[in-house]
Amino acid sequence: MSRVAAAICGALLVLALAAGVVGRMHNVPTAPTRADVWAVHEILRGTGHGGLRLVGGGTFESQIRLIQAVQDAVLSIAPRNRGIPLGGRREPADLLRAGHGLCYDRSRSIEKALAAARLPVRHVSVYSTRETGSALVSLLTPGVPSHALSEVRTRRGWLVVGSNRRWISLRAGGVPVSMAQLARAAGREALHWSDRVRVPPDPILRAPFTYVYGLYSRHGRFYPPMDPVPDVNWADFMDNFVH
Repeated sequence: MSRVAAAICGALLVLALAAGVVGRMHNVPTAPTRADVWAVHEILRGTGHGGLRLVGGGTFESQIRLIQAVQDAVLSIAPRNRGIPLGGRREPADLLRAGHGLCYDRSRSIEKALAAARLPVRHVSVYSTRETGSALVSLLTPGVPSHALSEVRTRRGWLVVGSNRRWISLRAGGVPVSMAQLARAAGREALHWSDRVRVPPDPILRAPFTYVYGLYSRHGRFYPPMDPVPDVNWADFMDNFVH
């Protein structure tokens, strides 16, 4: 190997190692901690839903009941639409203590609770494309309308869980609607929701939009190390390339 080729290979290796270090530093952890589980129990008990039940292997009906109980508890404990400040912690205990939050704060607690109940769950960031006409432009445009919510895997498939209103993507007949299906229908098809769903989805989901799994912020100030690198969970992010 020539000196030039060796230098190029060495530089590429250094870049790969640096990218790996940065990726690990900025990977948002999703596994519930003991503090998370305690806070989730407190949120559920404090809103009249009892303690957290493990339903990962339960029936579809038991899964839906728990999902709606968790959603109701989180929205009840943090009813005011005031976000936890950038640079601050936003785990379930922090939401419980603050008593307020926005979609990105509430969705985090919903996800930690569902994960603690042994349900597969992933974070979803939604960006409107109605104004830009382009998924890429929307992702790169500061201030474009956006939203954060959760997707949980039930026995009948992936189900979207709202973080601002008590809506889940359950169609009449008990059929879950995934994010991919919801995105295809947005602005084109009126979906008829189950009687168990009393409110419509957020307006951003009823017009053309794009979405990204595993992206918590583009600014990097939701989770440590609180710097300009986006907050991402890489395991969930990889789902963008297989769905």
